[in-house]
Amino acid sequence: MTPEARLKALSEVLREVFEFQNLPADKVVSNYVRKRRYMGSKDRRYLSDHLYALLRKRGPLLFYGAQFGGERNYYEKEVILYALFFLKYSFDEMIEICDGGLYHLSGLTKDEMKFLKKLRLTNDIPRWAHLSYPKEIEPFLQRSEPFQEKFEAKLKGLMTEASLDLRVNTLKASREDVLRYFDTEGIEAFPTPHSPIGVRLSKRIDLSLNPLFKRGEIEVQDEGSQLISFLVSPRSGDRILDFCAGAGGKSLGLAALMDNKGSLLATDINAVRLQKAKERFRRAGVHIVETRVLENGENDKWLKRQKGSFNRVLADVPCSGSGTWRRNPDQKWKLKISDIEELQKRQLEILTKASQAVKKGGRLVYATCSLFQEENEDVVTQFLKSCEDHFLLEEASSCFDGSDVLFDGKFLKLDVSKTQTDGFFAAVFKRV
Repeated sequence: MTPEARLKALSEVLREVFEFQNLPADKVVSNYVRKRRYMGSKDRRYLSDHLYALLRKRGPLLFYGAQFGGERNYYEKEVILYALFFLKYSFDEMIEICDGGLYHLSGLTKDEMKFLKKLRLTNDIPRWAHLSYPKEIEPFLQRSEPFQEKFEAKLKGLMTEASLDLRVNTLKASREDVLRYFDTEGIEAFPTPHSPIGVRLSKRIDLSLNPLFKRGEIEVQDEGSQLISFLVSPRSGDRILDFCAGAGGKSLGLAALMDNKGSLLATDINAVRLQKAKERFRRAGVHIVETRVLENGENDKWLKRQKGSFNRVLADVPCSGSGTWRRNPDQKWKLKISDIEELQKRQLEILTKASQAVKKGGRLVYATCSLFQEENEDVVTQFLKSCEDHFLLEEASSCFDGSDVLFDGKFLKLDVSKTQTDGFFAAVFKRV
């Protein structure tokens, strides 16, 4: 594809990201490319890379786009500004690119040319635009403790591209084996600084055909997510419940820490995700995991029969995903205040139901990939008010040997500016 056609395609994919609200950006790109057989792998990579880059840095595009008059499609305006600000196209080059040709952006009007010719990207714009987050959620960001200190650094961190982190499946390989393999292949890889079983690659590569991946020796998992399994600190022979298991990433980590001995139950309301988890378990050589679809959610009758029967329960609850905005920047622009309020209510319900499955003396871990206080400390406070006779809040730092930078008070609290990981929050409770 020509540069002109690629920018036109970028504007179309951007529009579809927001027209199909329930589809993640990578799925939108896949659907778009699948319908256009003439697009090659390089075109797909271009669309994916620049769509994510645009979404991470969208704030100034929205701010200046609101001043960009005329009848032009709003998403085309964003792409034109993106090309000028971040792809460093000159004004004259944009005139040539926006020529109205087949599969090209429509020609610039005189008013558009006048506006663009004098436009300069500066820091003298509202904070939400400069740091690229939706204006309406600013009260939540300012209230959240992680943003009160070094507010700008934390949000700028969420505008960067995420690293490619791998979790080594210690049932099949060691971290040294994996690092040695990548060194032999000429791929730059490093041990992750906090997870003892993590590997970080210096650049993104396609792992789908990689022999280590196909043999189940590695899984893609952010280092922060790996640490949640260590916080649960399961023991060989334990009975563990991964309550919101999804596609099984943390279940895999838990099973490896258990040395494939004991019993691990992975539950979720989404049957499709659990089916994907089964495939991952088989590839990893994990045989202690049983999956169960909770057709009635946390009110499933089966769950009531499991009261007090698990040594460890992990409630990695649905959340805003604000800690993963580097990887999923489209979520940032789809988020509404009402979503956060509804999520908080749901999170407390799930945590309360999950707590009933914990044995006396057992451990309950509440985790989110959110940076909002409403989804983190506030849920913990409400839970303890209703269950203070049955649960005590423990020091997260006592659950595994981790660096002090990982903890804040009694909680595990991660963010990219501090730990170079996705943002995570976790609280640990003991049943008394």
